[in-house]
Amino acid sequence: EDKKMLEEDIKELEGFDYELAEGSLVPGHTLSAKMLESLTDVGQANNNFSVKILDDKANDVTHNYEITTSVGLLTVTKRYITITSASDEKTYDGEELTKHDYEITNGSILTSHKVSIDWKGAITNVGEVENEFEVTILDKNDVDVTHNYEITKEFGNLKVNKKELEITSGSSGKEYDGTDLSCHEYEITSG
Repeated sequence: EDKKMLEEDIKELEGFDYELAEGSLVPGHTLSAKMLESLTDVGQANNNFSVKILDDKANDVTHNYEITTSVGLLTVTKRYITITSASDEKTYDGEELTKHDYEITNGSILTSHKVSIDWKGAITNVGEVENEFEVTILDKNDVDVTHNYEITKEFGNLKVNKKELEITSGSSGKEYDGTDLSCHEYEITSG
């Protein structure tokens, strides 16, 4: 098979496999193929190569053969991951609610890579919003390698609940005298 996939760490993809599909070598001759292509990032490349045939004295006898080559294909596919942001909720206090926690809930990134999150989710007033974010995957040199990943984002929720408040107005009384009676006193009795 002419392709390999990225494993736990980045490896440059090189097609070392070749086979003699038809014909045979003269006894004592050996075939040597030098692979000319490699691939690290997501994509495809022809697995171009050069061929040399040596006799038993290590002389190049390639010119004595009619060689037809078929080029294989090197393919590196995207790595699939799912990143899920955390949820949080609180009672209204006039302060902004954020939650900057996440988890990779499916798949994994390479051990030499790191996740960088740009948080968008925030709420201050009563209501509910998604804990949105943008993702960048960086290699050990802080180079953006996000294009090598297929990222699914799942957003948690940020919720601000109403603050319960009980207010009791003051009481007042008088005998009728033809003027308005009012009482401007109140008391927060709960909340």
